[in-house]
Amino acid sequence: PDGSSKQIRLGANLNAGERPQVVVQRNVWQGMRLVDGGEFALMGTTVAPGYEHEDFEPGYRHELIGKYPESSKLIRLFTR
Repeated sequence: PDGSSKQIRLGANLNAGERPQVVVQRNVWQGMRLVDGGEFALMGTTVAPGYEHEDFEPGYRHELIGKYPESSKLIRLFTR
């Protein structure tokens, strides 16, 4: 909501700063992708207290870039 962004590397190598999971707070956009050279990954999202379709809001590139221009490079990676 404040326009900030951060990148977190998921993985099992805790000594290298990777994290096995991360909690994303309500009203915060999230995206995932494989690292360059990656061949596969098992990724998922668990929603609590529960998923309600009417609460889902997709991220539209032009709207997000307009609202968060400083994150335009990241937004382009995760949107069409």
